[in-house]
Amino acid sequence: SYIELWSQQIIHVALPIAVIVIASWLLWGRVKRVPVVRRALDGALLSVPVWGKLHRARSMAKFLMTLDHLYSAGISPTTAWDAACITPRNSAVVEKLRLARREPAAIGLSEMAAVSGIFESEDIGLIATGEKAGQVPDSLSRLAQIYREKADAARSIGKFWSISNMILFQIVVSGVVVIFIAKTYAGVLLKLMP
Repeated sequence: SYIELWSQQIIHVALPIAVIVIASWLLWGRVKRVPVVRRALDGALLSVPVWGKLHRARSMAKFLMTLDHLYSAGISPTTAWDAACITPRNSAVVEKLRLARREPAAIGLSEMAAVSGIFESEDIGLIATGEKAGQVPDSLSRLAQIYREKADAARSIGKFWSISNMILFQIVVSGVVVIFIAKTYAGVLLKLMP
């Protein structure tokens, strides 16, 4: 009967696929927490067109905001840099910021920003101007605000792309399901015909 055929299809096709997907998801959850894998994933994430900009902007905003608070509290620039380095969630950004601190030629904040290779030239200029004018906290807070705005813009673009891709995915899956159902019905009807 049709119900038996349908239940066999579910048991023999859909159930193994569901088990494989769930097992893969659980395994992936553990593998992506391994530090070497995490660093590779974070580095790759920064090169993804829409989401890379979002993660970089969020990481930089978090770093700059923490650096601003620490510097404003009277902590020395190098110590504040070291402490702020651990705040971004992207380990590739953290690694670049830490490497900048180890450079012996980098003494001030603008030098460390230049050595890190993650700041844009305008960012470095803004920090250097703040250092010369004695307004480092203002420069850092302004730069953190710029990166927060960049993150908000990237999030908006990301939402648009996610929704568009989800709609496209639903259309494709619906088409595959319709084709599968049509083939199943056609097979059953051909068996019933004399």
